Amino acid sequence: LVEVARLMVRERIHCVAVVEDPDGEAERFVGVLSDLDLVAAADGGALDVPAGPAAGDPAVGTRTDPTLATAEREMLEAGVQHLVV
Repeated sequence: LVEVARLMVRERIHCVAVVEDPDGEAERFVGVLSDLDLVAAADGGALDVPAGPAAGDPAVGTRTDPTLATAEREMLEAGVQHLVV
């Protein structure tokens, strides 16, 4: 998580998509790790763990063609602050 935090500061971003590639063939989307997830991990003293377990749940995604209004509705219905496109 420390490496992810440094990346987020360097790139001035508030969240990252976390993927894993356990078999070297195809990445699997795990979730979104936000700055608030990092704060919660730090509060629990767990910054030396992999990013996957700290990624927010549920991860919600959408296609590239919905309108912003549709994307907003999807986020509200799912109760999330980040939507992966």
